[in-house]
Amino acid sequence: MTKAGKFALCFAVSFTALAASDSVFAANRHAVAAGEGQVRQLLLLMDQDQNGQVSRAEFMRFMEAEFDALDVDRSGELNPEELSRSRIRIGGEGQVRQLLRLMDKDKNGQVSRAEFMRFMEAEFNRLDVDHSGELTPKELSRSILRFYPSHSNPHK
Repeated sequence: MTKAGKFALCFAVSFTALAASDSVFAANRHAVAAGEGQVRQLLLLMDQDQNGQVSRAEFMRFMEAEFDALDVDRSGELNPEELSRSRIRIGGEGQVRQLLRLMDKDKNGQVSRAEFMRFMEAEFNRLDVDHSGELTPKELSRSILRFYPSHSNPHK
């Protein structure tokens, strides 16, 4: 192969790698922007005293209200159908099964209020890395949970 051919090949490989890294960077930037939007929405909904952080009490009140809204049959437990209507999601496929696996400690196929609230309290504690009792936007963005303002979700 001639020098010019080697140069052209090297240029083509470099250009391809650069284009691929640009598309990965753009996808990551889009994911970060979507995550920031979800954090802003959560702050607006949870931060009742509007101090820019979510206290343990604010977080738990929001989660209690979410449970109550989902428990349409007022049984005190969420069945998979009720859980599938949640605005709180774990990203990815089979999210209802994932939520059940994580929350349903007695393995009865339903999530009781106590199981739901224990899971949410553990999530708050995991996120509160500085142990201040309040979640900053940065801490809130680390959650495995995602919030969807309506019950429509592409990962349902």
